[in-house]
Amino acid sequence: MALIFSEDLEAGSNGTTITTANTNFTLVSGTGTSTFTNSQFVEGLLSMQVNTTGAAGTRIHEADITAATTLWLGFYIYPITYPAANTAVSNWWGTTGTVKIGDFRMGTTGTLQLRDNNTNVGSASHALTQNQWHRVAVKIIAGSATGHRLKVYSGGDLHGATATFDSGDQTATASAQSSCDNVRVGVMSSTTVNVGWDRIRADDAVETDALTVTGGKIPRIRKSGRVPIFAAATY
Repeated sequence: MALIFSEDLEAGSNGTTITTANTNFTLVSGTGTSTFTNSQFVEGLLSMQVNTTGAAGTRIHEADITAATTLWLGFYIYPITYPAANTAVSNWWGTTGTVKIGDFRMGTTGTLQLRDNNTNVGSASHALTQNQWHRVAVKIIAGSATGHRLKVYSGGDLHGATATFDSGDQTATASAQSSCDNVRVGVMSSTTVNVGWDRIRADDAVETDALTVTGGKIPRIRKSGRVPIFAAATY
């Protein structure tokens, strides 16, 4: 197992705008805004919040990563309000971030739907309870006929080994790529929504909960040199 990307969202201060300067994201864009918040967090003191309830907008946080054929992308998500229209909250790309491989969308009732490029695959998840943290893990195998899998951990399963929802391996052929080299989280299409993220990470082969690895420490990769640093976890 190798850690490819990690963002613990602890390098800012409450209310500060999320940028490439205070995170490991390589690009932050969109018509909306995202900020550090201390109102809710999984661990540490801060998390990220995207709030477009005042005016419909987008907010996309990209990470260029070392190209991987097999990839697990994971993060914690905190829906405060559901989107007024279905919107992707994470997607993944190949060909240096120019060709979308797949995504999953949050629906207007709080469910998550895995998609191969823009085509639904498998069933939708349970509705994510508002004002609670949920852990999401998605498997990406670029160019594979069974290359997408979405798992959601909620409630008592949040840090457990068994997912509350598991889509199983799903077909991934709409945009076959030799590898994945760009992952994104945020609000991908213009809508009104209020949602939080915390502990975003990508691993090249194994699904990993950011709060249970390295003996209770959170790995974080610096932009320069991709050297892991660690912050003690509290439970």
